[in-house]
Amino acid sequence: MKTMLKWVWRDILRNRLQSLLIVMLITATAFIYLFIRYASDGIAEDYNKFIATQRQEEFAFTLNLASSLDQEQQWVLLSRSGISRQKFDMLGFNNVREKYRLNFASMEIREAERLSRQYHFEYEQKVYKTERVNGITIEWGPSHGPRKIDLIYITDGRLPEKQGEIVLPRNGEAVLPSAIGRTIELNNRTYTVVGTFIEPQRLKQVSTDPAQHLSIYMWPADYDRLSLTEQTLYAARFPNAETASERDEALARMREDASFAAINPADQNPDASELIQGIASNQGMSYTFLFVLALLCGGIYYVFLDRRLNAVRQSWGTLTAMGYSPGQVITAFLAAHSTVCLAGVALGWAAAYNAASLLIGQFQMQYVLPSFPRRASVTSVLIGVAFIFVAFLLPLYMKLRMFARQSPLTMLRPAMSSSPKRMARRLAAWTAGWPFPTRIKWRMALRSSRVIILLGVTVMLSSMMFMLGFSLHRSSLDSVNSEIAGIGYNYDLRYNEADIEQGEGAGGYYYRLEGKYFAWEDNKSGKQGFQGNLLAWDGGDAWLNLLSRGGQSVNDALEQGAVVHYSKAKLLGLQVGMVLTVRADNVEMNIPIRAFAYNGDPDTVYMKKAKLAENLGLSPNIYNGRFSLESDPGGSGMRPAETISVRAAYQERLSQASSSQFSAVLNQVLGGIIAIIMMMLISVIITEENRQNMAVLQWMGYEPAEIRDMLINVYAPVLFAAYMITLPLSAAGVSYILRVVSVNTNDYIPFIFNGWILIGVLALILLVYYGVIFLSSQKIIKKTAGIHPQE
Repeated sequence: MKTMLKWVWRDILRNRLQSLLIVMLITATAFIYLFIRYASDGIAEDYNKFIATQRQEEFAFTLNLASSLDQEQQWVLLSRSGISRQKFDMLGFNNVREKYRLNFASMEIREAERLSRQYHFEYEQKVYKTERVNGITIEWGPSHGPRKIDLIYITDGRLPEKQGEIVLPRNGEAVLPSAIGRTIELNNRTYTVVGTFIEPQRLKQVSTDPAQHLSIYMWPADYDRLSLTEQTLYAARFPNAETASERDEALARMREDASFAAINPADQNPDASELIQGIASNQGMSYTFLFVLALLCGGIYYVFLDRRLNAVRQSWGTLTAMGYSPGQVITAFLAAHSTVCLAGVALGWAAAYNAASLLIGQFQMQYVLPSFPRRASVTSVLIGVAFIFVAFLLPLYMKLRMFARQSPLTMLRPAMSSSPKRMARRLAAWTAGWPFPTRIKWRMALRSSRVIILLGVTVMLSSMMFMLGFSLHRSSLDSVNSEIAGIGYNYDLRYNEADIEQGEGAGGYYYRLEGKYFAWEDNKSGKQGFQGNLLAWDGGDAWLNLLSRGGQSVNDALEQGAVVHYSKAKLLGLQVGMVLTVRADNVEMNIPIRAFAYNGDPDTVYMKKAKLAENLGLSPNIYNGRFSLESDPGGSGMRPAETISVRAAYQERLSQASSSQFSAVLNQVLGGIIAIIMMMLISVIITEENRQNMAVLQWMGYEPAEIRDMLINVYAPVLFAAYMITLPLSAAGVSYILRVVSVNTNDYIPFIFNGWILIGVLALILLVYYGVIFLSSQKIIKKTAGIHPQE
């Protein structure tokens, strides 16, 4: 066996450049897979432990007390508080409660208890008060009290123990630094920071985006003294639900119950679930990379083996004639090449471990957790290593078994040079009248089928990586730009309560309902739905012009029904004509989809305010928000709870998009690395197969540049043809990957391409090809200089 191993290792070292490139490809495969796993597995494990320990809510809900009362009973209840009938008729029961801060605590407690028994969930009432401070929407909450859901995790310091003390969230560092012991002033009130915390339902970093809220917990007596409107929310869990399907079934039944004003599952709350959704998407892509690249390694090595084994066939025949069995030879090959594969895996493993901090840093910039460990699970490592070894060694074993079927006598005979392929002979006749250098170039280009196959695989994989990177890069920017397209206002003013428009001609008023569930019947998959917002306004183009794909206004479609963002159509299969069912107050509305908009908020369904008010039995002049050119316009008796600057929100989202394009850059870099390695492998085949021809041409007096042009640099037309042929397959592969990522993250990522992108991808591949071919052929040409063709 020792003799066999020496012989195999001698062959590997004789072809060390090819072996080194194969090791590099294995290293790249192991690196890409384990790089993602090291940056995902540990975080996913700690995230699951964290939300279990802190008892993250499985859903949040608000109650609709009006559901158990008819209109007259609602009026009788409100009249006890001195509410006029006119106000009740115009605003409705729930809006009157919010406007006049009417508290029916005992009714809510009884209703919440009844629903918890009916649907078998446990709940906890959460109260908070909201105000706008220095451009930040702050939710104040009492720091003490019984908690059994969404337990606060203290990361540093302690909870408040006396008046004037507060704790700040770790995810708010960008807008409100939380140095312990620091004294801060908020709306002329002075507080001392005594600790920092993480809430399990809010893991996203809070930025300067005014649509985001910041939680602060204070001493209960300080909370009671705040003269702000108190709001109530219920956090809940299913303690006896053992599977996700059981929870989903319960939530589906609850959505049909008018007793709930809104239900917000945790997996549809970006603040709570976006982190794990992003991790799951990365983990899925890691398996895709592992599968594709490992098979590529095995396939390439299978192509190389044919020439390698033909070069040692006489030695193999000698060894078998001496009494060594084919099994012993195969075992030696497998043992030696397993070591080569192990070296590639080990290098990729080490590089992945050290580089994983880059991807972990991206997660830390966007989310908070007690820790972001760099750790890969044993299962992930075993799957990756086993798949790479199988993909590399199985083709080797199959090729060796085929080769071993030859008799020793056949192996001992000199190898016959292969005759030109039929295509090469036809081309030779077709190009007979061409100049000699051109005729040689075209003959060489189609001579080796394995080179053409390798070129096709290289071009396809490289183009997929480049196009994937371009799509990720462009989609993030395009989504930001599309949100502000068609907007004619500078500020979005949102109020905590509803009111009736005063005066004529001011315009821009809208009525917004948040956290609504839109359902529809699908003939193929039954009842479907999504969580979103409902925004109704007069449809005037001056304030918001919803646009089609071609940039045409679709505001007229609001007269007949709803306008939905096109991303929902792509993700959920919605079509024009489908009817969305949504419940608001005690009314179940059926709203047909009349058009899709390519701008605006992806999570908002748009409709006419007059039609919504008519369905709900409210005044057509009702509003709880306003589009405005000024940050503090007149004409409204209420102070906005939130003032969202379009410009500031755009800059913030643009900044977030720029910082989240790491995946795009990573894919483009990986595409370039893979293309370079593959081109180097191909150039080795080309130059070594043409070593004698190069010596002949040099002996005939041709210059190195001419030799390179005739024998080496001949595959540009084949490469171009391979790009055009594999382009549909590459596009389909990228489209599928993006569709899977979109579904996993609930965020539509379109496959974006145009003529310039396609030309750019081809240009990058050609640039890599010409650069590698030039550098790799220089050494061979120098070696053949002065060598007689027969040497």
